[in-house]
Amino acid sequence: MSDPSDLGDMYDTTSVGNNDDPITIENVYLLAVECIVYYLRWNNIIWIPPSNPEDLRLVVEYEYFTPDLGRALVHHCITNRILRLTVNAEFDVETWLQLTDVGGRRYVKRRFHRSLFMLPRHEDDNFRYLYPWAYACYLCFRAARCNRVTFIADIFDRLSKVMHARFGISRHYYFLGRVALVYNRYHESRHERSDDEGHITDEEDDDAN
Repeated sequence: MSDPSDLGDMYDTTSVGNNDDPITIENVYLLAVECIVYYLRWNNIIWIPPSNPEDLRLVVEYEYFTPDLGRALVHHCITNRILRLTVNAEFDVETWLQLTDVGGRRYVKRRFHRSLFMLPRHEDDNFRYLYPWAYACYLCFRAARCNRVTFIADIFDRLSKVMHARFGISRHYYFLGRVALVYNRYHESRHERSDDEGHITDEEDDDAN
């Protein structure tokens, strides 16, 4: 685990977006689109999002996605971490992938946010802010691999609404980028002898978090 001081000053208001201004849901839509698109492209999957990123950029004040955030989300250690955390969650991935489009949408609406509550919210896990995004991206990846591309939009929509309802100020999303930067630095040192630095998606047996 990294030193929390590495995260920098969350209250340095000279940084763009690092403030308590309320944000619109379009800000979260844009972040969710960019996270999912990055994750899927990393896995050689093309997805056309229901919300056009260029249109969203016309109406948002801040943009929160960073390359560091994308790299953190595709790291196999974070995938393994969220799979362990959600192993007893009400959201069963295999069941979900067998449902019809309507059934899948209902399943996401009823159960996805409950799985997010399984993720740690304790101060002793500096990377907890990344887990909901990594979990959602992983579900989108599984849906795409099983030819259930329509399910991706359901995850995208639910993730955006849940996160906006829980975290409605700019500072939280600005901070995601700081957390991702520290996560990558920590894991680059951990995987310094690996050619891929841990940036793969297959579920290896790894105890890191």
